[in-house]
Amino acid sequence: MDQPNPEHRKTERIQRHDAAPTLTPEQSRQGIMTGRIRWVLAISITLAVVALVVLYVVYATSA
Repeated sequence: MDQPNPEHRKTERIQRHDAAPTLTPEQSRQGIMTGRIRWVLAISITLAVVALVVLYVVYATSA
């Protein structure tokens, strides 16, 4: 059976209730709405793949 490391010391975390600011529901939701970012990323990746395929076809058929 594993023995605990004698040099390992448990640390106590000091919990400060006044350290974190209180946020309103509107403030806490900021940055969660990522629907538009997903669409922009998907369209950008699709266009990049299409552009690479077109370039490959153009250079492959010209050689």
